[in-house]
Amino acid sequence: MTHLVYGIDDKYLPPCLISVYSALRTVTGTVRVSIFTSGPDENIRKGFEHLAKHFPNARLEVRAFTTTSLAEYERTELAVRYPEASMIPLFIPWLIEGKCLFLDADTLVLRDISTLFETGLQGCLIGACRAPNIAITYRKHFHPSLDSIFAPARSRRKRREFMETADKTGFSVQEMTTKFFSSGVILMDTAAIRDADPSGDLMSENGAERNWAAWQDMDRLNAFFKDEIQYLDLRWNVCRDFNPLSLLYAPADLAAGIAAAAKDPGLLHFPVIFGRRSWRRPWYRNRKRYRIYRQVCEVFEETTGIPVIQMFNDRLESS
Repeated sequence: MTHLVYGIDDKYLPPCLISVYSALRTVTGTVRVSIFTSGPDENIRKGFEHLAKHFPNARLEVRAFTTTSLAEYERTELAVRYPEASMIPLFIPWLIEGKCLFLDADTLVLRDISTLFETGLQGCLIGACRAPNIAITYRKHFHPSLDSIFAPARSRRKRREFMETADKTGFSVQEMTTKFFSSGVILMDTAAIRDADPSGDLMSENGAERNWAAWQDMDRLNAFFKDEIQYLDLRWNVCRDFNPLSLLYAPADLAAGIAAAAKDPGLLHFPVIFGRRSWRRPWYRNRKRYRIYRQVCEVFEETTGIPVIQMFNDRLESS
């Protein structure tokens, strides 16, 4: 049985409904969906109960995410603090038995997700896609470029920032271009992860001795799972479009993977769905990726009667 896992708070209910719907309408066979929520979950529960009525082959469950492991750094003063829901991927191996596929709420599934779930991990702890934007950015800033000629101070500052991120996560600059992976689509062998981390360092602030709450989720996961990754086809986490100039900095194999993924994506990832109002602006609706997302929202409303577009609008107006 395909097992999909999400971690959200009430802010991400609208995109999560769309993500789950897009996955369920493509999947073959039975599927289990576990949604962990870090905030008040009554509206979330009602939304997914309504959605489940349209997919009799699916078993949807909403579970409250509560843990005392976060108590210490909830009291720590931090300049930047990511929401508690972003911590959920670190805890999944202790919340779920067996193999599971974690998806960010802001993903849109276009191909049968069960084929990704059935991918073998070849003895690795997780499966994930390389992060093309990270690889290209590091290659661009650590190779001679126009920036280094016309804006040398800015270029030096950027290199320092990138070096800090690499050092923090335990990667060399070269490894950032070849090994760093994207979060948001992670195939997990939870039993193997627990065996590899019997003390629970992954989910323990004291054990990891890091202020995980001040880290982006992608940095946290890369720091912990470095060298334990089976890399997935890039079509399963298409986050953005790359212009031809950027692709000049991509190694040949990565550029080929990006091109193939763009032609036939299995999953689109919209990591700035609330950071910008892109999908609402008329000139963005003509862009292919946002047009696809809007169309799925419209079909979702027709199928379920849930006014998800208005839910998006309300959330964006309040942000």
